[in-house]
Amino acid sequence: MSDVFISHVEEDSRIALEIALGLEEAGYTTWCYELDSFPAISYLIQTGKAIEQSKAVLFVVSPTSVTSNQVTREVVRAHESGKVFVPVLRDITHQEFKSRQPEWREAMGAATSIRIPQEGVTGILDRIIDGLKALGINPVSKPDATRINRIRKALGEPQPNGIPPKEWEPGYSAKPAKKGPQVRRFRPWLVGLVSVVVIAIIVVIVFSVSGWPVEQSGTVLSTSTPSPTPTSTHILASNGNLTIVTAFEAPGSHINGIAWDGTYLWLADNYGDLFKVDANGKLLKVCRTPEVTPKGLIWDGRTFWLFTTNYGYIYQFSIDESGTVPKPQTISSFHAPAGMFGGGINDGLAWDGSNLWYANNYSVYRLDTVGTVVSSFAFPNVIDGLAWDGQNLWLAYQAGIYASKATLVKTDAQGNELLTVQSPVYEIDALSWGDGNLWVSGKDSAGGNSRIFELKLASELMR
Repeated sequence: MSDVFISHVEEDSRIALEIALGLEEAGYTTWCYELDSFPAISYLIQTGKAIEQSKAVLFVVSPTSVTSNQVTREVVRAHESGKVFVPVLRDITHQEFKSRQPEWREAMGAATSIRIPQEGVTGILDRIIDGLKALGINPVSKPDATRINRIRKALGEPQPNGIPPKEWEPGYSAKPAKKGPQVRRFRPWLVGLVSVVVIAIIVVIVFSVSGWPVEQSGTVLSTSTPSPTPTSTHILASNGNLTIVTAFEAPGSHINGIAWDGTYLWLADNYGDLFKVDANGKLLKVCRTPEVTPKGLIWDGRTFWLFTTNYGYIYQFSIDESGTVPKPQTISSFHAPAGMFGGGINDGLAWDGSNLWYANNYSVYRLDTVGTVVSSFAFPNVIDGLAWDGQNLWLAYQAGIYASKATLVKTDAQGNELLTVQSPVYEIDALSWGDGNLWVSGKDSAGGNSRIFELKLASELMR
């Protein structure tokens, strides 16, 4: 019998094990498929029996688990057994999971969910434990060291205090230390290691004094200290119209929104994480957006605006950076025009100083700040990104799937084409204007790495 049964899908196994570790260290007993299932016996029988014998059932609710028939069976089994529900949300909102899984909503009733924060499972363990205690489920045993070590091993973590794995496996017995005076032995490997370190230091000093980098056969060697990930690289590549000024690795998972606040870049990824970085890509802070699946982000000089494809809403929000972890604060929201559940395929946002511009597939809409359509025009291609340079719009589109570099088009407010140029970037997912240049989320080659690019336009293109 266990205190807590942890229900999850394979993709969330690490989160489940981290929760199990925290609960076990607090004195609770857990049942987790990776640790407690037996081969050759039906997993349906095993999980069903484990649920019935548990006091509470903790569900890791994620975009993957809400589509799992097995997790749905476990929800139903827990409901029929009258168990206490503890929903833990990963990359999904409470409203979204209730909408996508009405059966779970009915089964879990009024159970309060808790969302995994940016710092991970450690940020919610105390609240989970406090909730269990409030329900009368208290730890009744001392932490089981053997069990805890098994979980740590499953997570690939060393035991605290740096003990090697073989020395904390169950059944390991160390040999007793020999008594008597101890003789310090000569260790030639240590002398060799010290020699290597000393030589390396001398080489670095010599290179620094002699003025490296040295150019040989077209290759530049540099002794500069590598930048932290994401790596920033200054690239002076140009096609005559556009020059890549800066490029750095995109943080997160699939950046779909870029905003420039006058000093920093804000990057929104598909899971709803919002990254604050400097112009060279150095990560400064991370917080959550008001909703997952963003497909457009813009700064109006005072607040942010965000479009999300999940429900087709546009949010106005601010960021409270007073604490350790920045917090988004929603100011208003409204349904985007032509939007529907699931949103459009490709979307973007821009701000002209008074109004929002919203792109949905082949259409561009001018909106006031409460969502009323002021004007609109059609575009002949599916729009991948939208930006306002102070006078005109810039639209990005891909002529063929992974086949060529993206194309950038400048239009006036009525949609009249003013200029078309080929971008040096492939597969553009987001476009923004800031500091006199275009900022682009895209790839460095067809099917290549996702990066953030700063593109400088030739002076004649700015007329």
